[in-house]
Amino acid sequence: MGDTVNNLLRGAAAVTATMALLAVTGVSASAAVAAPAVSTVTPNKISTVGGATVTITGTNFTGVDSVSFGNTDATSFSIVSATKITAVAPVGTNGLTPISVASGSAESAASPRSRITYRSPLGVSGNLTAKASGGPLVLTVTGGTLGATAKEFSAELVSVLLDNKTKLSATWVDASRLKINVPTTAAESAQLTVVHDTITGAPATVTLAPVVTNLTVKSSPLAGGITTMVKVSGANPSGATGFTFGGEDADCVRQGSTTNPQFFCVVPPAAEPGPVVVAFTSAAGTPSRFTPAAAFAYTQN
Repeated sequence: MGDTVNNLLRGAAAVTATMALLAVTGVSASAAVAAPAVSTVTPNKISTVGGATVTITGTNFTGVDSVSFGNTDATSFSIVSATKITAVAPVGTNGLTPISVASGSAESAASPRSRITYRSPLGVSGNLTAKASGGPLVLTVTGGTLGATAKEFSAELVSVLLDNKTKLSATWVDASRLKINVPTTAAESAQLTVVHDTITGAPATVTLAPVVTNLTVKSSPLAGGITTMVKVSGANPSGATGFTFGGEDADCVRQGSTTNPQFFCVVPPAAEPGPVVVAFTSAAGTPSRFTPAAAFAYTQN
């Protein structure tokens, strides 16, 4: 019993001495507590809309009473262990943001390992139409800026996904527009999604217009009667019908496979010489769109 009392008295005396020393040196008791430190932040890229759950690892998290993303408190956080915290990110602005955790006045020190990158989810505006045969397409982007220069755009790491699987490279046009090259696609439409450094925006639908891709004969006398092979691109190309030369119906016969058909068309007569357009209607009833490959000419002889 005597030993126990003596031990307690010695412990109390040690605490009193420590407090006295802190008072003499001007150091508070809370400052004597080891400050929390952040080692990693996962994921390290999140959307500016907030709401992402971020896992923070480090040390001395037991007494943490606040978590901040820049100057904004986390929407909520949970102390999982002395070395792990999960926090719900608040709304942020595009760019790097430091994450700090604090226990009273003891706050984690800033370091590259404690930063997170906010990225704006980018959408696409307007009614989009591209050629089924592929080619360049300019997109107007909403939800954020692409940068004032091509160099700034490069730092934003922007790309575009076609149907959520095919990555398309993007070229800077200006702060709100970028250019992509749509590949040949045998479909009536496709989905385009802008990816901003891993953060995806809302998908946009692009209509893929059927087009003429080649004519083996590109001119004819006014009398017509010659045969030219017409190749087309689009959804279900073998179902193309209603071929016309300058609005005049042409008799056409399909040959070849269903995926790579050739249409042999007898050129109808024309009333006057000059350029005309070869057109058709897709299997879905969509009129073809003009391309230079669809240009045909009638001559006097």
